[in-house]
Amino acid sequence: MSAEVESRRNLLEATATDVGRRLFTHRRDEIVREGRPLVGGWPGTVREARTLAVAVLAPAFAQRRLAAPTNDELSWVMRAAYGEARRAWLSCVERCDESEL
Repeated sequence: MSAEVESRRNLLEATATDVGRRLFTHRRDEIVREGRPLVGGWPGTVREARTLAVAVLAPAFAQRRLAAPTNDELSWVMRAAYGEARRAWLSCVERCDESEL
């Protein structure tokens, strides 16, 4: 695997994790500020994941002087970030439920 391919892959994976955690934190904090309970399914959207992925990914690629991310790469980051946020949310909801018992 070439150094550029490996660099792109590492950046995509790190970005997906970062974006997912940001989505989760943003949504959780918003709900807490509104005084609502952290219950139910993940309230975020795929559109939010895509918007944040684009905002984070393009500058990260430019900073490392890599060619712009492809649509496939962007789609992968969006799906992975959404999954990361959803997993974090469900884990948080489970912990909240257990602490209320």
